[in-house]
Amino acid sequence: MAFRRLHDTNRSGWHVIINFILWVIAFVLIIFTFFSGLFFLGSDPAIFDAMITGQDANLSAIPMEAGIFGASAIGYAIFSLAALIHYIVLIVFWIFKGDESDNRFGSNPLLNQSTEE
Repeated sequence: MAFRRLHDTNRSGWHVIINFILWVIAFVLIIFTFFSGLFFLGSDPAIFDAMITGQDANLSAIPMEAGIFGASAIGYAIFSLAALIHYIVLIVFWIFKGDESDNRFGSNPLLNQSTEE
């Protein structure tokens, strides 16, 4: 129905697929963020405690999982925000009135109804 509604307004149905892909990528990144965070916390609790308390820590000893955790968290934020904005755009497209005349996806079914009924 989402595809049909977009076609009524002369827009491609790819918008729905693109939005779905954005949400899937955001979901994968949040799972990746969760597990990289677990590995980061479990790698060396002393480094994590030093970062939290503000004590001087040997920054070269910070594990690679910390960078992966930060990158995946930023990626999740970007993709989820992009998916949310794109979904709002889709809602606006779905609210628009359909084309009055024929468009590239076919004829307007409301114009082709018989008046004999």
